[in-house]
Amino acid sequence: MPAGVTGVLVAVVLLAASCGGASERGLKGKREVAIAFVGAKTGGSASYGINFRDGVRLAIEEENERGNGDLTIRLREFDTAGDVNQARSVTNQFISDPSVVGIVGPVVTGETNRLVPDFQRAGLVMIGASAVDRDLPSAPASRTVFHRVVGDDDLQSSGIAEYLSSAERATAVAYVHDGSDYGRQLAVNTERKASAKGVRSAAMEAIDPKSGDFSAAIAKIRASGAGAVFFGGLFTEAALLKRRLVEQGANVRFISGEGALDKGFVDAASSVNAEGARLTCACNFPLETSTGALRDFFNDYKQKVGKDPGLYSAEGYDAAKILIRGIKAGNENRETLLRFVEEQLGRYEGISKSIEFEPDGNLKARTFTIYEVRSGRITTLQTLTLGPSTGTTSTTRAGSTTSTSRRPPTTRRPTTTITTVPTTSFTVPTSTPMTTTTAP
Repeated sequence: MPAGVTGVLVAVVLLAASCGGASERGLKGKREVAIAFVGAKTGGSASYGINFRDGVRLAIEEENERGNGDLTIRLREFDTAGDVNQARSVTNQFISDPSVVGIVGPVVTGETNRLVPDFQRAGLVMIGASAVDRDLPSAPASRTVFHRVVGDDDLQSSGIAEYLSSAERATAVAYVHDGSDYGRQLAVNTERKASAKGVRSAAMEAIDPKSGDFSAAIAKIRASGAGAVFFGGLFTEAALLKRRLVEQGANVRFISGEGALDKGFVDAASSVNAEGARLTCACNFPLETSTGALRDFFNDYKQKVGKDPGLYSAEGYDAAKILIRGIKAGNENRETLLRFVEEQLGRYEGISKSIEFEPDGNLKARTFTIYEVRSGRITTLQTLTLGPSTGTTSTTRAGSTTSTSRRPPTTRRPTTTITTVPTTSFTVPTSTPMTTTTAP
């Protein structure tokens, strides 16, 4: 086929998808719309993607069980493996599917950067989990479609720095990262903000995750006089570093970010070596010891998915519920669903937190939670509420608090009057167990 003809056909497909995205009408007048999960189900970030996907799946299954008249909501899944090239390879599959009216995911910054321009051209609203790069919302290509339900790395580094200076009262901290964009940026930003609060930086070390031999870094940590170590990276390396620190007699407090907030951290380090570690996140992690709606979610998720919820499971559930709310309100195409999230959602009282989006798509809530490994289990230790710009905090022991002040409107998206949508309580449905895919 001539190249010119091919280009015309691709353009027609994209135009039809972006203008339409209407619900499908099947047999006997039944209507179907689809929400697409776009994210890692394989690769190094698979556990985070699967946690998020399973929360989304649970929300959609719950809604369909309750019944929505002649409307059925489907989940379409597209595996990016957390890889930019693979993300590019699956793009046209969901862009050209007119039944897909909204996106949940992605969960990794690189793939999100790659896909957001395509979402924008197609008018596909997205609600992602992490992708914590603070500059994502300012990209012109993400003008209206970008939203995320976890705080960016600026919020996370601010929360960790506040904890180190006020609650931990650390006098000197050694910073270690795994060399990844996420790990390095989190360690560097945390060091800068903690130093501004009077916490001495004892060392900044990079480790090679593939080597498994962290002896050189640990020797420098022990010689530095640091009373605490902060690690920027994922739970596998965090667990190994924590274990090596204990084995080599480094008597330091171990602290890490959301990448280490996983039951796998405790399992890999062993309960004894993991004991006392502080794992932090701008999220509410569902635990067996949680209360209220979060505990109900924990129980329901475990019953249907067959395992404990993980990092981003509750956020995936909330992201899907927001899109479902818009669809049930009659927004069954891409254009109107995007308008619902942008202009009509207001504040949604979710399982993970109270969700309200800033004009740039960032989360308005500025809560930050510190978890502790205690007796072989991850438990909630403390929650900080960060001020919008001053870094001032208040401390609570559980739950989330949302700031009531808005940032000045940005030029990224039009300013609108936000109408608060009435919230509903979370109920535990009864149904057969849900099958799930596990990461290799």
